[in-house]
Amino acid sequence: MRRLINRVRRTQRSGERGAVLVIVAAGLVAFMGFAAFAVDLGWIYLQSSNVKKAAEAAALAAVVHMPLATPQIAGTEIMPGAAASDAADAISVEHGYAANSTKVSRWAKSTQVRVDVTSSTDTFFMSFFGIDTIQLNRHAIAEQLPPLKLGSDGDRLGTYYDDSGNLIEDLNYWLGVNGERRRKQDGDPFSTRCEGSSGCGGTQNPLHKVPSYFYAVDIPAGDVGSPIVVWVYDGSNDSGGFDYTDDLSSGGSDEFTFALIEPDSTPGDPSDNRSNAGGAICTKTFANDDGNDVWESVCSFTPTKQGIHVLELIVDGGDDAINGYGLRVSGGSGGASVYGLGFMSLWMRDAGTSPTLQIVRLDEVYAGSQLIISAFDLGDINGAALANVTFGGSLGSVDCEVRTLNHDLLSPSSWGADDSAGAPCRLTTKSGNTGGNQGIYNNQWVEFLFDIPPGYTCSGSGCWATVTYNFNGGSPTDRTTWGARLNGTPIHLLNESTPSS
Repeated sequence: MRRLINRVRRTQRSGERGAVLVIVAAGLVAFMGFAAFAVDLGWIYLQSSNVKKAAEAAALAAVVHMPLATPQIAGTEIMPGAAASDAADAISVEHGYAANSTKVSRWAKSTQVRVDVTSSTDTFFMSFFGIDTIQLNRHAIAEQLPPLKLGSDGDRLGTYYDDSGNLIEDLNYWLGVNGERRRKQDGDPFSTRCEGSSGCGGTQNPLHKVPSYFYAVDIPAGDVGSPIVVWVYDGSNDSGGFDYTDDLSSGGSDEFTFALIEPDSTPGDPSDNRSNAGGAICTKTFANDDGNDVWESVCSFTPTKQGIHVLELIVDGGDDAINGYGLRVSGGSGGASVYGLGFMSLWMRDAGTSPTLQIVRLDEVYAGSQLIISAFDLGDINGAALANVTFGGSLGSVDCEVRTLNHDLLSPSSWGADDSAGAPCRLTTKSGNTGGNQGIYNNQWVEFLFDIPPGYTCSGSGCWATVTYNFNGGSPTDRTTWGARLNGTPIHLLNESTPSS
């Protein structure tokens, strides 16, 4: 009996060992299966990230080829063209994906483009389960906000006289530029080489630029191939005294050169057009007393491209003049326009006027953005007048924050409240005899920060943000340089760019 019991026990132990082997073998198979899936899933995640990066790079490359929104094509369904698709596909190929692996489509706005990149990747261990390849599709959305238009979206910029010298529209300001040797604190931070006194006897101006200012001559698609003429009114300062623009001169050795450059692929940066486009289409130089009180042609040309042709203004010479002038464009179907880019320096030469100026056009594509408006030497007026500036138009219902910087755009203060309790934004620029004949912000920069509401809408002339100079007493004139920019990068990816699979 004992022998029988021992045999049964040995059989049981042997069976248990066999069961354990079966369980261990099954566990190893499951563990290896999970490990295989983990390896493959890690590989798939890596490849998905690479496809996503390719989609983001392709979207940024494609969006710069989207037609920029302009008043001439407002409301038109703007779709990506062949250039956008080719650019996206080229970037996708650079990332190692097959040609024609991208799909380019318009997103919510005409300034936005979506790019899908599709690829497939082989698996390692998942093939044992019949899954040999995984298809990957990732997309990204990019946006290019168009350059801000300053001053105008029509065919002229500044007070307008006709060819016979008859006043057609008095805006109480001209475009302005100062001679190289005028002191910077007279309202122009970029054209002068002088930091302190006129004649540049002291420190040199670190903000001095050549060219000093840029303007856009914007050619719509319908005017490509049509003769266009760019004109300047009173292109030089008048050494003989005052004229229609109230130019001021103290000698007459400055020269003012206008040069027109073709569009390039970076419309948001006018400073690189000359190098990218291969030089100027044409140039025109004005010396003292050249073309006083008349319109003179700067450039007569037949555009081969639509878009922003950059008009540069270059100052050369040893004078301390103030030159006031106007711009206009003619020809084609009448859809060509001229406006300031980045900054425009203005010469309010009509004593005692309180003009309202169009500062920047805010089309609906800028909804949800932050806008910064800059002003140098704001309200630095002569006489004992009280003064303030008030924003209106498309900014009339938007409050602002304000800060100051020194004359070299350094040492910014903290953002703070303006002088109004809510909208509209208002700032006092002179209180009584503050600073003698100078305003509160003499030789300083003032910046205004506006949050454009996400639901912002506008149409036509209602898209213009304006500023009104309110002068109370005295007979002031003023030189102020205005600028506008978006707070952030104009070309950027949007947060909505989530994976599509």
